[in-house]
Amino acid sequence: MPTLPHNPHNDTCPDYTAPVFQPARDQLTASNTNLSEALAAETLQNLWEATNIANKSLWDREIEDETAAAAVAAAAEAQEAREAEELELVKAREDADATLREDMKKNRAKYLTIRDRMVPTVLPMPASKSVVKKLANCQYFYLWHFTNAGLTDAAKTASSTKANRLTM
Repeated sequence: MPTLPHNPHNDTCPDYTAPVFQPARDQLTASNTNLSEALAAETLQNLWEATNIANKSLWDREIEDETAAAAVAAAAEAQEAREAEELELVKAREDADATLREDMKKNRAKYLTIRDRMVPTVLPMPASKSVVKKLANCQYFYLWHFTNAGLTDAAKTASSTKANRLTM
C-alpha cells in the first residue's frame, strides 16, 4: 500500500496569488524585503512543484514495488498450483497402480502373459479319470499316466468305458 494518500500525478498546482495564500506570501516577503508578491507566489509554486516531483517519484517507486511483489506472489501461487497438480497426478498414478496391482492379485488369469504362439490345432489328451481323482485327493499315482503312452492308453480306455454304461 502506498504511503501517500493519493496519486500525486493527478494533483494540480494551486493558485498562490489567491487571497487564501496571502499569509504564506506575507511570511516570504517579511523575511526578504527584496521579494515582491508575484515573486513570492512564484517561489511558493516552485516549492510545490519540487515537492510534487518528489512525491511522484516516490509514488512511482511504490507502485513498481507493489507490482513486483504482486508478480512474485503470482509466480509463487502458480508454482504452488503446479506442485499441487503434480502431487495430485502422482497420487492418481499411485492409486491407479495400486488398484491395478490389487486387481492383478484377484484376477491372475486375466493378466497372464500370452506368448506369441499359434493356437493349438490338436486337443490335449486328458489323463484317465481315476488318476485325476487321485491327483485331486493328493493320493499316490505313477507318473506313467502323464507320459505319451499313458495318455494314449487313457484315451483308448475312456472311450471303451462309455460303451459299457447304461444310459436312460
